[in-house]
Amino acid sequence: TKMIENPFKYGQIVSGNYFTDREKEIEEIKLDLLSGQNLIIYSPRRYGKTSLILKVLRELRKRKVICIYIDLFKVFSKLRFAEVYSAGIAREISTKRKDFLQVLRDILPSIIPKVTVKGDNLPTFEIEYVRKEVDVDRLLSRLYEQPQIIASKRKKRVVVVFDEFQEVRNISQGEIEKELRSAVQHHQDVAYVFMGSKRHLIDLLFFNKKEPLYLIGKHLPLGKIPAQNLSKFISQRFAFTGINIKQDKIQFILDVTQCHPYYTQALCHEIWNLALGSKNVTSENIKSAIAQLIFREAYAYTTIWDSLTAKQQSFLFALTKEKEAKVLSKDFVNRYNLESTSTVQKIVKSLVKREIIERINNSYSIRDLFFAEWIKREI
Repeated sequence: TKMIENPFKYGQIVSGNYFTDREKEIEEIKLDLLSGQNLIIYSPRRYGKTSLILKVLRELRKRKVICIYIDLFKVFSKLRFAEVYSAGIAREISTKRKDFLQVLRDILPSIIPKVTVKGDNLPTFEIEYVRKEVDVDRLLSRLYEQPQIIASKRKKRVVVVFDEFQEVRNISQGEIEKELRSAVQHHQDVAYVFMGSKRHLIDLLFFNKKEPLYLIGKHLPLGKIPAQNLSKFISQRFAFTGINIKQDKIQFILDVTQCHPYYTQALCHEIWNLALGSKNVTSENIKSAIAQLIFREAYAYTTIWDSLTAKQQSFLFALTKEKEAKVLSKDFVNRYNLESTSTVQKIVKSLVKREIIERINNSYSIRDLFFAEWIKREI
């Protein structure tokens, strides 16, 4: 007999049936990009925005749009940015190694990079430029022009996606943003998508009048998935593999995960493993699954906790007690003896920077829901 596969996936890019409902956003993004609208897409990490945009790009490619996807998460220098960007362009418009090198020669006639081919059936190309031969700024300014050149040559619309765009802040003092602005403004047949997961940096890059990319596109924040959609998704995925789950159990799961896509998939993945024998999800299964997920991360959580000051610990403890806390109110400061409002401001600033907490609307919450759960249990 065929092994039944766990129908919930997390911690990786998902597609197909594993992809939780985002139909409305997919349609909106597709329409915007087809009409040449630039977008700024923000969501906290693990909200599934990469899975979402890759799904959009797959659908746009069927409509003969040339889609260039660049992940800046691993970019640590301007040279690395140039390598990742040129590989992204060449990969999209060539399938064979020979064509790939030809494309690179067209883009950058004077520089022949070292190209590594990885994987057999669907090769991916990695590019490395030799440091001393390269004038990085000149190389980049040629690259910025390529999407429009390709669009004109091939008479097609081009879409360029920069994932984790806020990382450019670490590698340039605003030069990349300035150059991009002037390119983006003149590219009639190219739509750009700037995606990011660090709210304070995205705000700084796109919503600050002094910055070159100020309001460069339409702002599209990705929220949590509505409870009823997520509820339907959970029920269908369990039913699909012959496991029965009642509505009150689904509600229990969503109360814990607060409709966060990643944590919902993670928790359901563990619950499914536990319920496989009995074909029925019980409250015990859910509690055991939560305990398991916390236990698995306990070492990491302890390490984070130990690295915090006593005041930061008190503040996090307070956040687990109150959902929509007014953290700068006198009342909150006194209730958890946090000294003063200015102390809380400092704590908030440092914890946001370390990505331990995040601001959603006007309140703050602990980013990792299971870390919050760990604090509740252990502290």
